[in-house]
Amino acid sequence: MRVVSILHKIAMLALFSYAQKTVAQCRIVDRMPEYWNLVSESGSQSPPQQVASFRRALDLAHTNLYSKTGLGFETDEQLDHAILKALGEARQNRQVAEGMSTKVRSTFASELVHFKKMFPDFQCNFEIYLVPSLGSLDGAGRVVDGQPALVFGVDSIASEFSAEPLQLPIFIDHELFHRYHSQVSGFSDDKGQQEILWRGLWAEGLATYVSMVLNPPSSLQDALFLPRDLVSRASPIRSVLAKQLAARLDLADPDVFRQYFSYHAKDVDGVPPRSGYYIGALAAQQLAQHNTLQQLAHLQSEALRKNLAETLEQFSK
Repeated sequence: MRVVSILHKIAMLALFSYAQKTVAQCRIVDRMPEYWNLVSESGSQSPPQQVASFRRALDLAHTNLYSKTGLGFETDEQLDHAILKALGEARQNRQVAEGMSTKVRSTFASELVHFKKMFPDFQCNFEIYLVPSLGSLDGAGRVVDGQPALVFGVDSIASEFSAEPLQLPIFIDHELFHRYHSQVSGFSDDKGQQEILWRGLWAEGLATYVSMVLNPPSSLQDALFLPRDLVSRASPIRSVLAKQLAARLDLADPDVFRQYFSYHAKDVDGVPPRSGYYIGALAAQQLAQHNTLQQLAHLQSEALRKNLAETLEQFSK
């Protein structure tokens, strides 16, 4: 028993060492320590002082992370309002959110080892941002200061996953796959709502499907996250959703993209929020009948749009 225990410790140390070396390829930009200091100090400040303190602490003068092309804030007024709202909420719920900062970083290390076993050609050569997204996103690929990056909105993650901690590995795998998918075939979520619909459908659908497969026995609903009843709401109208998406595949329209991929409180014209993720994941599952995960990730644009259109036609019947 003692020998087994020693061997187990050796194996765990080897795994930890490998994880550290792998994570070291990524530069983690963790802005949460500065944020937590600001949360403590800003309680006695006036609203303009709080905004100025946030901009200074997060060095907004030297990054476009909080711009329209980053986290999506289109005006200074919109950003300032989000800053004040986020600081107020953080002061009320600091313990949960601060604990999530640590959890995201540690879970990322273990998931990266797991992910590279499935996709050994993945290169973690980009920056990982751990930041307060001010409620704008939980995680997404973005081009930050001219470079592809992966952004984790720790405040949003805390509100979404504190009650469902087992979904955090699924979420991280989803976001890692976006970066891998971009490396091997040029698909990503970097453009956000500016993306052509069929490319967004494939990028988000395949990331959802892959994250489900990598985390058995998770279900499709587990990998879709929100809303919690998306499968039960979207499944009965799958044919309708497929027809709508098939007719709009080549659009690059932010309003249309939001209708199918954003989370909102109510259905928009009968479309449940994030239905694009559901249909895209079903399309990926269909194509997986004849392709491995690696082959799916490497599919190129020339044949892929045709395959998607044909799959949506099948769903429409």
